[in-house]
Amino acid sequence: MEPFAYDYVSAVKSVKNKNIEKGLLTINLGGIKNFIVNNNQSAYFDLIFKISKKLLCEKKINIRKIVICSGLYGAHGVIYRKLNKNIIHTFLNNRPFLRLIEKSELCLSSAGLTSIFEFLCLRKPVIYLPEQHSSQYYNLKQIRKTLIGRFSISI
Repeated sequence: MEPFAYDYVSAVKSVKNKNIEKGLLTINLGGIKNFIVNNNQSAYFDLIFKISKKLLCEKKINIRKIVICSGLYGAHGVIYRKLNKNIIHTFLNNRPFLRLIEKSELCLSSAGLTSIFEFLCLRKPVIYLPEQHSSQYYNLKQIRKTLIGRFSISI
């Protein structure tokens, strides 16, 4: 049997930043290239951006900064760009992504299997976004059967 491609245990142990940044929301769109989330050129991304702007205006949850994160697959030379004063879109590989998650006060994420494992390993609460494709639909269906399912949202 071939070894797993990524060592989650050592990656999680490498995350040393335990300081939570108050008001930081990270939205993880996942790292697998698919036709629904193609960088910033999709209706799904537009929806996430609109939701982000509304969340910044919501007084009850006190969000001051939002980082929308995609995997490096779609960077095309652009690693970081400011969408407005308080919303950033970035493309990160695994370790910087884990550091970002660790310091985030609140996280929303795609329901990809890698993302599920990352949040579980970090023991970070997460609200799952509506599925982007069939494997995420299946993941959410299975998650709903667990305690974690109470924190999942889907269309």
